[in-house]
Amino acid sequence: MTTSLIETERSLVTKVAKGLLKCLDTRDAHEFTRCHIQNSVNIHYSKLQHLWFQLPAKQVPLVVVEDGIHGIDENEQGTCGSQLKDRGWLVEKSIIANESLWNWCRENGFLEEGTSKQVLFSPSPHLAAVIDKIETAFAPKKTARVLDIGCGSGRDLAWLCFRSKFQWMVSALDAEKRAINRFTDFFEQLNLESRVEDACVAKVDQNGLWTLYTREGKRVTDQEGLTTASFLSSNFRFNESEKFDLILQIRFLNRALLKDTAEMLNKNGFLFLCTFTDDGKTVYEYPKTQDHRLQKGEIKKLVAKLDGLELVCDDIGYIEDGRPVEVVLIQKTN
Repeated sequence: MTTSLIETERSLVTKVAKGLLKCLDTRDAHEFTRCHIQNSVNIHYSKLQHLWFQLPAKQVPLVVVEDGIHGIDENEQGTCGSQLKDRGWLVEKSIIANESLWNWCRENGFLEEGTSKQVLFSPSPHLAAVIDKIETAFAPKKTARVLDIGCGSGRDLAWLCFRSKFQWMVSALDAEKRAINRFTDFFEQLNLESRVEDACVAKVDQNGLWTLYTREGKRVTDQEGLTTASFLSSNFRFNESEKFDLILQIRFLNRALLKDTAEMLNKNGFLFLCTFTDDGKTVYEYPKTQDHRLQKGEIKKLVAKLDGLELVCDDIGYIEDGRPVEVVLIQKTN
């Protein structure tokens, strides 16, 4: 290996260790546990095809540590790094794991042992922009409860759990059984099971009434047409003295449910809503109907009609594909 190539690798490893660059380590878990670059994340090469959602956005620079032999798909040429690059990820470099690398990392304080302590993906950027404000409002306590309605695979919840200055206990809710099953597997892989209070599959209709489903997708007959309070008290750790400090609704809109915000939150708790809207200038196809798009000024009118809620922020943002979203933070004041 030439001197310039070694220096390039060392420069990239330094950035990873300092948290300036993402690093995916595709080796076996036991090899990763024995030693790895500080701040890197382990996903075995054989599992990547089922775990794309755990990777960073394709435009985010990424370093791949690998054995130089195996690929994501054994039917394709190349190893993990080159196959990721072929699929559109911005792979800065593939680094082959060897003792020379680990010795240099050890000498420079960049070597870690144990399981992953990071995630590769980023949360909703709009949530990241307000989370400090939310956590500051809970001072001096350092633990809070969050419910994610429409959680998907749970990336935003996992990101909250990895925040070092605050401990979030999480509950997850989604209409899709596959989402909740992915959430459960994801949190087990990240060794975050102890942070999970509850998780279930349920659907809420346009009247704000809930129906529970099993993890296999079967309707639970004695859990149909429930009000929000009845549904939560039956399936979550929820009562008059124990509610949520934060509710997330990201790319999910149910107007009837918004009216139940106050009864779901503890005093000083927050609803973070980030959902599609019409900004008056962007034309986009999906979601098609107004049922899933907030209208200009709608949220202000709604909050004004509800006692005990304050509109902390109401802004327009944009997601990766350019579609506009309304970014709303509402706080319960009594």
